[in-house]
Amino acid sequence: DVIVGFGSYHSLPPLLAAKIQKIPIILHEGNAFPGKVNRFLAKYAQVTGFCFPEAEKYLKGKTKRVEMPLREGIYNGVVSKADSLAFYDLDPQRKTILVVGGSQGALSLNKLIVEAISNYQGKKDCIQIIHLAGTENEKNKAEKAYHSAHIMACVKSFENCMEKAWSAVDLVISRSGAGAIAEALEFEVPSILIPYPFAADKHQTKNALHIENVVKGGLCCDESNVSPRLLSELILDLLERDPSKLNIMRNAIQEYKSKIVQTNMCSLITEIIPLRGVSS
Repeated sequence: DVIVGFGSYHSLPPLLAAKIQKIPIILHEGNAFPGKVNRFLAKYAQVTGFCFPEAEKYLKGKTKRVEMPLREGIYNGVVSKADSLAFYDLDPQRKTILVVGGSQGALSLNKLIVEAISNYQGKKDCIQIIHLAGTENEKNKAEKAYHSAHIMACVKSFENCMEKAWSAVDLVISRSGAGAIAEALEFEVPSILIPYPFAADKHQTKNALHIENVVKGGLCCDESNVSPRLLSELILDLLERDPSKLNIMRNAIQEYKSKIVQTNMCSLITEIIPLRGVSS
């Protein structure tokens, strides 16, 4: 009945086939700057759903603001902070940082963050880390570094229960892909975002700048300009020197979310293209 594309070069062949076969297409753009495939095909789509308002001007044809689809069970309030911290065997009295190394550029990002936190100049007994390192080898290196620096940490290569990770933390340090940002906004977690420097069209940088300048719920740090010492200072500033900044960021995220008028992507699809046996 319809082909739905979420961008990337993988989506181009089936979407072109759909156009040739006169099957309607609908697109979803999760980044602040649309990818080449969505920019090229938007004029042929029944509608393109976009998440960041900056993206709309690059999309020809009909557009509508939509939510970023999240995995089942990934929503704020699904699990308590106390239960989440207990899941990771962490201290409820400490400030908790989530580190998402990710798959793209995990080596450089993990190295930067682990060194920054290991050399933290604040009260080490007041912070703790949940670090998702991306690979088993990266996990082992991070664990060893935190242990040597006397930093309480739960390090995993991957996390299937992301709702628990997000619910446990006060601050996240991560790349700025659309999915990570959507989850940070859902769980209202202030962020230090370090965009993947080789992302196509610098879209991760544009995502991070939206969070910093529009949402005001995080900081954007260019990886080429941020040293472990500078990152450590940023963490210290947010967690100890002026912890009110975290509350200001969290309140800004809540205010931003309260003003957004957006549609569920599934509802948009069934509204545009009635599917056989599916009621909108």
